[in-house]
Amino acid sequence: MAMAVGSALAASALLMGCASQPEPHELNSPSADEAVDDPSPELPKYTTDLQLSEEEKKAVDEALAVLERYIEVTNEVFGNGGEGAEQFEDVAKDATLISTQSDAADLRSKDAAMVGEFGVNEIKIHELELARSEVPVPYVSVHACVPTHEYRFTDHDDDSDSEDSDDVVTFEFIIANYDDGWFVSEQYLWAEECDV
Repeated sequence: MAMAVGSALAASALLMGCASQPEPHELNSPSADEAVDDPSPELPKYTTDLQLSEEEKKAVDEALAVLERYIEVTNEVFGNGGEGAEQFEDVAKDATLISTQSDAADLRSKDAAMVGEFGVNEIKIHELELARSEVPVPYVSVHACVPTHEYRFTDHDDDSDSEDSDDVVTFEFIIANYDDGWFVSEQYLWAEECDV
């Protein structure tokens, strides 16, 4: 069963300035002394060829927090056979919201579920534009390697093991900053290999 996480959607963006080497970035996190009432998910480390300002680094941190939550919701909903698809409304908009809700409905109608976990690694910030004068909706474009061998779709009666494979592909996620916050708005297959 094909998952819309790999569906091809067009994304137009302007490339920002580049550095000569990718820069690893540790994301902001509270110190041990700071109380956190609502702990956010652990944010992945990322690299980028872009020279990021402090404002851009903050935007990237916020966008990646939403991407991490989106992945959690994807695993929960698809792992439960499409139940709870309304949770996508908190983390996705536009084409991504439509496709994930459609995929969840397909899983429910076929009594199927995702086995394993969808996840990302080797995250790279590809592009971003925060100026509303340049684009209608500010966004961060993330390229992320996805180990596709770590999940599969099956009906509830199928106990077969997935093939032993180390397949990794690259997805592009567009995380956009709407008036009510950051949401994953587009996602599509970028490369049939890890290309970050």
